[in-house]
Amino acid sequence: MDVGCHIGDTEKLIVDQHPKIHSIIGLDYDEKRINRAEKRWEQDEKKITFVQGDATALSFEDNRFDKVICAEMLEWVKEPLRVINRGLVG
Repeated sequence: MDVGCHIGDTEKLIVDQHPKIHSIIGLDYDEKRINRAEKRWEQDEKKITFVQGDATALSFEDNRFDKVICAEMLEWVKEPLRVINRGLVG
């Protein structure tokens, strides 16, 4: 999972460099960025899923992901400590 995926460049890079990866989810708060990511990488829709959501209130069950990326995202969050305290970072 990539929290703060923007328009999905990281997801595309991961899928291209690691073809054995089964699936990856990109999450972003901004619905317009999610829509743009979906259109941009639609050819990889079998492996990449984009979700609009809030990093402080995720709806995924615990231990759902093997790895979580959260890069260059906290500076854009209104309450970064809520994201950190939620256990998504660090």
